[in-house]
Amino acid sequence: MCLFLLPTLANAAFQTPNGKWFEEKFTINGTPVWIEVIGVIKKAHAGELSQIDQIKNFIITWSKWNEVDSQFMLDLAKCESGFKIDARGDYVNGVPKAYGLYQWWQTSWNKYNFIFKTDLERTDYKDQVRMSVQVVKKYGSGDWWNCSNFIRTGTWDKTKW
Repeated sequence: MCLFLLPTLANAAFQTPNGKWFEEKFTINGTPVWIEVIGVIKKAHAGELSQIDQIKNFIITWSKWNEVDSQFMLDLAKCESGFKIDARGDYVNGVPKAYGLYQWWQTSWNKYNFIFKTDLERTDYKDQVRMSVQVVKKYGSGDWWNCSNFIRTGTWDKTKW
């Protein structure tokens, strides 16, 4: 059997003798996996999608890749920040403590970077998605208590949570 390896900077690909293509990808934990390429999708160019559409696509893709409910992750980002990547909130004495799509506090961010042995950047919206998906997958959505309950119940009335 002859495999044709095509290494790239981000991943590798090979074609089996029967013509099937496989690409190497990595999970959020860095574990390599091989996936079958089942078709060619036209690549979108940044000018074709709004920033919000690009953000939503990244959330959907990363969530599905990590087997987390993508609709929940979209709803959570909408609730926390309205998809604003530089949103600020949870003001204490006039100073915002929360930042970004998922309104991360620096202390929580540092804690999960330590737990997951990552070095993700809180101000990078893609890293916010990566971290949030990982936290929801492993620990649930308790870090986003208010929005999680709003998403679940459809009301801000805390007596109905």
